[in-house]
Amino acid sequence: WIAPHAGMVRIEGVVERTADSTGEAETIIQKNGKKIWDSGPLVQGKRVSYNFTRRVRKDDCLYFILKNKPGDRVRITWDPSVTFEDK
Repeated sequence: WIAPHAGMVRIEGVVERTADSTGEAETIIQKNGKKIWDSGPLVQGKRVSYNFTRRVRKDDCLYFILKNKPGDRVRITWDPSVTFEDK
């Protein structure tokens, strides 16, 4: 996600590892390449939610990353949301 303008954004969502996954995985959110949140190891059937704010400048980038080992068959549901708090 690339910030179209400066302001305060709310970053929220829920991550869940599906039952048909094998191996280890975690999800990470980065701002301009620096980690600002991680789920820790994802456990099947356990939802991990997050809801926090960060100030962004125009053209700042948020990255939503699934990290797993090569060969692992990891499936997740994840629908992150980024919303400006101020106008």
